[in-house]
Amino acid sequence: MPRIFNKRAVSPLVATILLILFAIALGAIVMNVGKDYISKKGVEFEQKKPIANGNGCDGAAFKIVSIAGQRQLCYSLSDSDLEMVVESVGSSTISSLKIFVMGENTKEPETLFCDKEIPKAEANFFKEPYNSEELGAIKYAKITPVVGGKPCSSAAQEFTDIPAC
Repeated sequence: MPRIFNKRAVSPLVATILLILFAIALGAIVMNVGKDYISKKGVEFEQKKPIANGNGCDGAAFKIVSIAGQRQLCYSLSDSDLEMVVESVGSSTISSLKIFVMGENTKEPETLFCDKEIPKAEANFFKEPYNSEELGAIKYAKITPVVGGKPCSSAAQEFTDIPAC
C-alpha cells in the first residue's frame, strides 16, 4: 500500500474552524471592497439626483411685482430695510434669495439673505434689514434666487434706480 494513505489527516473540528475563519476573512475583504464601491456610486447618485421642488435652476424665475406701473422694490433709510414683493414665475419653488446691494456711500457690496420660501406661481413680501449708516441710499441690487441650496446665477436680475419707500 502506498504511503499516502498512512498519513494522518486534519481532524474534522480543526477543518471546520479553518473553513469558518476563511469564510469570515473572505467576507471582510468583500465588504471592504463593496463599501468603497457603494460610497463612490452613492456620491455619483447624489450628484445626478434631481431637485425635488421642481426643475432646479432651469425652472428658477422670478419677477418684482409692479402695481400701477410702480415696481415694488424700495429702501427705507429710517428703518434700514430693503422692501420688495417677489413673485415666482418659473417651474421651481425658490427656497431663498441672495441679494447684493450697493449704496451711495460705499463701493463694497453688502450681501443680504432672505430665507423665506416662494412656492411656484406665488408671491411673497420681503423686508430685509441692511446697514443704512454704512451704505446710505441703495443704488444697486442684484437678486439671485436659490433653489435647493444652490444659487441660480443664470436667473439673477439686476436693479438700479431703486426709490425710497
